[in-house]
Amino acid sequence: GVQEFIEALSYWTFCRTGKLLTLTQAESWFAFRLDGAESKAIRLPLHPTDFILGIADLTGELMRACTEAVTRGYRALPFTLLPFMRAMYSEFLKLPAVGKGLPKKIEVLEGSLLKVEHVCYMLAVRGSEVHSERLLSIHGVNEETSIITE
Repeated sequence: GVQEFIEALSYWTFCRTGKLLTLTQAESWFAFRLDGAESKAIRLPLHPTDFILGIADLTGELMRACTEAVTRGYRALPFTLLPFMRAMYSEFLKLPAVGKGLPKKIEVLEGSLLKVEHVCYMLAVRGSEVHSERLLSIHGVNEETSIITE
């Protein structure tokens, strides 16, 4: 559940700022103040491994946002997301094995990156010739599996 929350929070942060969520920002969402006679702060622990593994899932959401944007005619978004996703992939490859799920997360991250690269390639090379739905179906994405980014 924590990793899913970090994934959602990182996607929300990226959509609002265009930047990656930091550990400090995430930790602030795990702090609560109880009102009462004595105001007490409660800070739930956020393990760095959960944070890293949650961040790794962000690229799947970005890939879905990319494909959704293309189906709606916004063809610039893939080219905006691609450098960010490449940088994420590059940095994740440098990480030591944290948590047993990291290798699988990196594999999925790479798959999302490859799909966005493919969309960018198709838009750059054949964008004016290929309808958006055909462009996405070429690499197995359909409108039902995409998210709405608006």
